[in-house]
Amino acid sequence: MRREEPGQKFRPARRQERALSEADAWALLESADHGVLAVNGLDGYPYAMPMTHVLAEGALLFHAAVQGHRLDALRRNPRTCYTVMVGPEEAPGAIPPGSLGTYASAVAFGEVSEMPTERHAEALTALCRRHAPGREEQANNFLREGGKVSILRFDVAHITGKRLLVQ
Repeated sequence: MRREEPGQKFRPARRQERALSEADAWALLESADHGVLAVNGLDGYPYAMPMTHVLAEGALLFHAAVQGHRLDALRRNPRTCYTVMVGPEEAPGAIPPGSLGTYASAVAFGEVSEMPTERHAEALTALCRRHAPGREEQANNFLREGGKVSILRFDVAHITGKRLLVQ
């Protein structure tokens, strides 16, 4: 699943007592409904956008338009990160004053590539199965009707996570 580059250095978690194990970070990534993909924007500013994802073939898969700022930026520099967060776990009235509640987050670093057209149906079906159960056939109908879509594959080089617990 991970393809950390030789010599690549990623910072360790600053607050080790809050760090998730790599397995727990992957589990959080898999269970989260959506996240934020951040790319190196074309104009020197970061560009981040909410995305839905599915974990398949040891990578994250996303769907996107066939043109736009996101794809232009990724074609220029495929290195990116994707962040998911869940929480608070407590009901609003159960969170103590001065606390944010129990949150968990995972950040994956890696590279994004565009999947070949012949793999789009399989990827869209996986995305529908995850986010629109029972409507998987709509993905194939969309493609048969000439729907244009880009499927992005995010290969994770490094993943980290943390959990903030209410005390």
